[in-house]
Amino acid sequence: MKVLVSGARSGLGKYLKELLKSDEYNRDCVIDDFKFKKYDVIIHCAHDLIAGVDLIASNTELTRKLLSVDHECFVYISSIDVYPPKSIGSEDLDINYLDLKNDYSISKLMSESLVRLYGNHPLILRPSAMLGKDIRENSLLKMFSKESTTLTLSSQSYFNYVLHEDIGDFIGYCITNKIEGIYNVASQDSVALIEIKNEYDLHDIVFGKYFYETTSIDSSKIIAEYPIFKKDSMQVIKYFINNIMLRDDE
Repeated sequence: MKVLVSGARSGLGKYLKELLKSDEYNRDCVIDDFKFKKYDVIIHCAHDLIAGVDLIASNTELTRKLLSVDHECFVYISSIDVYPPKSIGSEDLDINYLDLKNDYSISKLMSESLVRLYGNHPLILRPSAMLGKDIRENSLLKMFSKESTTLTLSSQSYFNYVLHEDIGDFIGYCITNKIEGIYNVASQDSVALIEIKNEYDLHDIVFGKYFYETTSIDSSKIIAEYPIFKKDSMQVIKYFINNIMLRDDE
């Protein structure tokens, strides 16, 4: 199987590239170099988050470029951020762009529309916060730092976590079984940062005042299709700490 993965230098993209032994497309690549190739699967993970960049134009244009490459199946890694605040994130929710909170969310939803229109056998995944070997530094990693940590987030901020490994397994399952459509990729509940601190008896953490709460996510569709996601965020964190983070520190 010939696979192309975008955004393969870090995070989920890097994990999938190594898992699937794929070609990679990064921002410094020239799209014309791929125009005469045909891929069984393109997995589009890349996105801009750089301050000062027109996120909507940058992210949608990259999606257009990748859609122009010949493919049998197009997998787009979107985000639960496409759901408006205070909504219940269900795949069949009719989302109004005016209700979205920032350009990143708008660019993700616009890219989804392009994938549905121009992608062959499109699979759109909307993951929550992702944990894996090559993730960028986030609040969770800072909390487990060996040095004292100051966060901008409040102790009552809530996050929903999923594993790169589980996402990779689900993508493989969908490719094998020719499954397409939109799926929320999330655990059954979220966890507060203070709960993580207390569970692991973490010290030297100073919390900030900014409160973040993950949108309520309906994960029933993906659980029915692939029960590996029938777990809570704390279970995901424990697996990440014990089997990925601590293993890499050895």
